[in-house]
Amino acid sequence: MIGMMESSSILLAVGLFLLLAQAVSGTRQLQQQQQCDSCAPPIPFDPSVHKPVYKIALQPSVNLPLMRSLNVTFEDYLTATAGKRFDPPIQFEVMIITNSLAYDLMKSQEIDFIFINPFQSTCLEEEFGAQAIASSVRTTSFGGQKLALAHFAGMVITHVDNNDINTLADLKDKVVAAVSPAALGGPLVQWHEMQKNGMSYLNDPAAIVFTRSMVRSINGVIDKTYDVGFIRTNFMESLKERNPGLNTSAVKVVGIRKDEGTVDEAFPLEHSTSIIPEWRLSAAPSTPASISKEVQAALLALKEHGRTGLARSACLDANGNNTAQCDDLSDIDSQVLCEANIESVSAAESVVSAKEHNTFRTPLSFHRIRKMALDLGSILEDPTSDSLKCFRPSEFYDQIVCQNGLFKLSPDALAASCNTTGYSCPDGRECICKPCFKALAIEVAPTDQYAAGSGCTKMSICSTIVQNEVIQYTVVDNQQLEGGRNLRAKTLEDGTDTEIAIEQGPIPHTYSFSLSTPRVGIFILEIYDGDEQIDASPLRVRVDYRTCSGDKEASEDGVCECKASSIDIGGTCVPIWLAVLVALSPIAIVVAIAVYFFVKRKEREANSLWIVKRSDLKFSDPPAVLGHGSFGFVLQAEYRGSKVAVKRALLPSSKGDSSSTDNVQFGTPLKRIGSQDYDEDSADSSRRRSTESTRSVDLEVGATKNRAEPQPALSTRNITASSKSMMMTKGAANSRKTKQLFMDEMRVLSTLRHPNITTMMGAVIDGSEPMLVMEFMEHGSLYEVLQNPTIALESDLILHIIQDIAQGTRFLHSSNPPVIHGDLKSGNILIDSKFRAKLSDFGMAKKGKRIATGTPPWMAPEVLSGKSSNTTKSDMYSIGVIMNEIVSRKEPYHATTDPLHVIVNGVTDPKVNRRPEIPSFCPVKVKKLIMFLWHADPKLRPTATELNNRLDDLNEQVFAACAPTKALHRPREVPTGGRDNFLYQAFPRHIADILSSGGKVEPEPHNDVSICFSDIVGFTTIASKLDPLKVSSLLDRLYLKFDEVTRKYDLFKVETVGDAYMCAGNLANDQHEDHVRRIALFATGICKAASETLIDEDDPSVGYLKIRVGFHCGPVVSNVVGSLNPRYGLFGDTVNVAARMESSGAVGRVHCTEECAKRLINDAPDLLVKARGATLIKGRGRMLTYWISEV
Repeated sequence: MIGMMESSSILLAVGLFLLLAQAVSGTRQLQQQQQCDSCAPPIPFDPSVHKPVYKIALQPSVNLPLMRSLNVTFEDYLTATAGKRFDPPIQFEVMIITNSLAYDLMKSQEIDFIFINPFQSTCLEEEFGAQAIASSVRTTSFGGQKLALAHFAGMVITHVDNNDINTLADLKDKVVAAVSPAALGGPLVQWHEMQKNGMSYLNDPAAIVFTRSMVRSINGVIDKTYDVGFIRTNFMESLKERNPGLNTSAVKVVGIRKDEGTVDEAFPLEHSTSIIPEWRLSAAPSTPASISKEVQAALLALKEHGRTGLARSACLDANGNNTAQCDDLSDIDSQVLCEANIESVSAAESVVSAKEHNTFRTPLSFHRIRKMALDLGSILEDPTSDSLKCFRPSEFYDQIVCQNGLFKLSPDALAASCNTTGYSCPDGRECICKPCFKALAIEVAPTDQYAAGSGCTKMSICSTIVQNEVIQYTVVDNQQLEGGRNLRAKTLEDGTDTEIAIEQGPIPHTYSFSLSTPRVGIFILEIYDGDEQIDASPLRVRVDYRTCSGDKEASEDGVCECKASSIDIGGTCVPIWLAVLVALSPIAIVVAIAVYFFVKRKEREANSLWIVKRSDLKFSDPPAVLGHGSFGFVLQAEYRGSKVAVKRALLPSSKGDSSSTDNVQFGTPLKRIGSQDYDEDSADSSRRRSTESTRSVDLEVGATKNRAEPQPALSTRNITASSKSMMMTKGAANSRKTKQLFMDEMRVLSTLRHPNITTMMGAVIDGSEPMLVMEFMEHGSLYEVLQNPTIALESDLILHIIQDIAQGTRFLHSSNPPVIHGDLKSGNILIDSKFRAKLSDFGMAKKGKRIATGTPPWMAPEVLSGKSSNTTKSDMYSIGVIMNEIVSRKEPYHATTDPLHVIVNGVTDPKVNRRPEIPSFCPVKVKKLIMFLWHADPKLRPTATELNNRLDDLNEQVFAACAPTKALHRPREVPTGGRDNFLYQAFPRHIADILSSGGKVEPEPHNDVSICFSDIVGFTTIASKLDPLKVSSLLDRLYLKFDEVTRKYDLFKVETVGDAYMCAGNLANDQHEDHVRRIALFATGICKAASETLIDEDDPSVGYLKIRVGFHCGPVVSNVVGSLNPRYGLFGDTVNVAARMESSGAVGRVHCTEECAKRLINDAPDLLVKARGATLIKGRGRMLTYWISEV
């Protein structure tokens, strides 16, 4: 009985359990049914309305994680949600576009939706009727804090050390970096803030640089390239999160506002402007409302789908990725949306789990952005309709709005505005500088004198002319009135009015007219716009008597007539006294002959002071050739016990062989123009010195040579580079001409006595070949010094050499009339034993003569184009090129492979305005001075006197950064033998000085040096299979390449032992700021060089070399050890660790320690630093090491 009762109890319990389970299951099914009943039915796909694929335009961003998140949202998520609401389903695709394409694609209906910055979103809605769908909420995690903000603001940042910038008002005359004219977060919101504070956002800064990237703007502020940067909130914090090495502590925010945010959102980030809504998604006008509605619903539900997706991921983790347990979404999320599916929640989960992502909310009002755009003129009224039109990035000129009394520069003047103000725009960037200028609404000025804002003022003497001279005037409408103006001019002379037509000029909003009159005096010039005189009118014009030649003078009608003291004989004005004298002509002839012989006698007496007998000159056998001058060879000789340089003129053959002119036609690579002609057979070839190391040019206007050859681009001028300074004609006439030119140089030099002019000691004029005897210059030409990598030009020498050149030129130009050198270049500047610079080679110099000569890379554009002959200002242009040579230690245009005529055309074209590249390390003061010297307008170039004054204001410290190619020793007086030369090549300068003087070198500590080792992989095997001569050749070829890389980065080669190469940074030269970057670039450079070096040149199938490279940085001690072949060595644990980095590295890779890697992350953004991890290093245990490679 009891057993039966127990059985009944068990059956009852089981029954109750089954009933309870059925009830729970029924409840769940009922909930699911209720949820599904709440979902709308699928929307039938209508081919006449719908498309299978809808395109969403998206702007690119440097924030790649955020870009990936948006791509998943707009492609995967929308396709899995909004797309599946249609039957059959539709798809969504992302299209990456640029700012400028947005308008065109919206107009052509090639996009259906667009996610873009609020400014352009507002523009698209105003101009095309785009509809707002949803505003984004930006979620960012940084510094352990997670923020979800629907608004952002602009930031004004500067370097933390910049104590001069604390408020927006301090931005005046500062260099500002912004992304682009259309970027809302930088500069539009900052510009609006400046405008509200009464500032001119365009004219108050010294320059505005458009960097095209907020990353560049931030880095430019950190490295002080720019004074100020305009960026948006969130960006720098997000960038710091992705790049821990970014030194954001070097940045401070200017003009921090105290806004607490909006009604429904606090705003905790530092900002400098009002806050504005985040980006939003807008639908094109052509997009069906049914599509827009489903897209909006899906975006607003993104967070809910993401929540379900996170729950499903947790379920998969808990059940070992068993999808069967987790695919029932209602089981894992009781609040799951009925339209949710595996694809939608998975896509949403990947979005909301990212550190940076966007969710969405209902659209926020862009009223504030629309008002800001209207205030700035970024949204303009379309003159063809009543609608509004947004400016395009390419139409930035139209957006410039100048304040009252100011007018904007013309497009061409705006493009050159920074050149005018002296700011050097960084390469690859767009810059504008002071685009507005103060002027009258309509300006008038003589055409050849006009510059923006320089028009004639009311009742001023606008111009001074002579009788019958035609003068051209330019009238400029600074208001740029649409439809033009009705302008006319009128002159008032002696009560008579004369109307003058004013015609439209070639440039928009410019006009021109001309006038001429024979009347002498001052007359009135009136300018009318319609019936009213312009503000500058009336003006006055002064007319002077014209200048007549000979004994003629101008009449009241401007006709040249004989003076009262002359009589007209056969059309010639002959003085009355001369007519009387003709009767006494026999006596006059006798007197003239006597005067002639008297003058010749005095000339011979004067010449005897500098005539040198040929027998007094002693030449070696064979003669030592120092180089080539303008008219022939320069030889070394001895004159009365002193070394001298003898310029020997080579007179052409009487047969006139034209092949001897050695012409270098257009198309010659420019680097050959800077090369030097040497006589390789000279007995003293190791110490050649030339008075001219580069080739010269002669300009012939209207002439044509070598008619069978193709003509240069400048068809009216044939510019021929020749080793001679002047082109020579054939035969005996040519010989006489050359001798005469040589005598001209001799006479010029005989009158020039100055410490910075090469001294002429005398001349040999007897015989067929005249010779000029000059002082001997031990260091040769400046060109040779600059091209010699073993000579270091320190800041004091750089300044003194430039001052010497300026003082010598000032002496020439101060002569009366001025002496114009006509061929200034580094090859025509000689350096003596004390490193004083002296001007030489005056074959082209003439007192007051106007001829066009020179060497193309150093010639001014007006001389190259044939518009002007040589002037004092063309000499100053040449000094600008020479000064840049000294700073850069590079030939002009050294990096180009363009033929000469391409470079010449670029120099002469004012739109191109090509000039040699100024090195980036050159200080701003030096850059400005160089740019003034080679200014395109000769009138704006300084005189030699002004240059001297400017140089006096500079000091040696200014030029401290101007020696990028330092060498092993500072130049001193010429060494007495080869031993000294070897010392200065093998040892640091101060060590070589001690050894040269016979002293003992003491151990020297160095606190921070970078050391690099390289080693050839498999060298033992290579050496065993190759002939020893080939092994020697292999190492020579390899180490020559390594030496070039060493010189490139200004490092010190310590030694080579077998196949090992060792060099160091911050050892011989002060490189404490960037020596690790230099050694890293060296390491990657030699890896590339080795990979391009054949093991066996006779058998390429053997392959190319492979090396391992490693480096480390730290303290060392240097010393010279031994007396037999003394060795300069480095000692300390730093050397050992550097060697271990090489030996533990990998083939073809660069390996370094953590100490070096940390510096490179901050100092070398152009290098990729990748962690290798903990590496077992012999003798050191496990160390964190890194791989280095070029980006």
